[in-house]
Amino acid sequence: MPYMKREILNQIHYTIELSKGKIKNNIQELETIKILKVQCKANSSAGAQSSFWELPMPNDVKLCCDGSSIGNPGAAGIGVVFRDSEGDILGAFSKAIGTSTSFVAEIFEILTVIQKAVARGWYNIWVIFDSETAIKAFKNEKIP
Repeated sequence: MPYMKREILNQIHYTIELSKGKIKNNIQELETIKILKVQCKANSSAGAQSSFWELPMPNDVKLCCDGSSIGNPGAAGIGVVFRDSEGDILGAFSKAIGTSTSFVAEIFEILTVIQKAVARGWYNIWVIFDSETAIKAFKNEKIP
């Protein structure tokens, strides 16, 4: 059996050298590549990346939130999960916000989840979101 396994792996490595395709960067492909120890041609899109989730400090609350739209503009929504320093879920919230752009949905989401945290008495908060454009808007005080 070890001989057969080695032959299969050799064929996989040989085939990859001939392949013109690129990986899709999804979790399944990244796990398979890691197990087989093969080199692949990366896709130019960002795709999936290996990362880890960090717990907030004691007495802090982490707000993991997102806002998005289907179309730009299009039907939009926001959502958040509130977690404590043990990683336990303190609450969650989602809401359709009508027709909006992705950018406006992200801005609205950030403001909404901060208001909800403060209303619950949580003042030491981490706000986690994925919009670089929204981050720049807040830094430059250019909120619509």
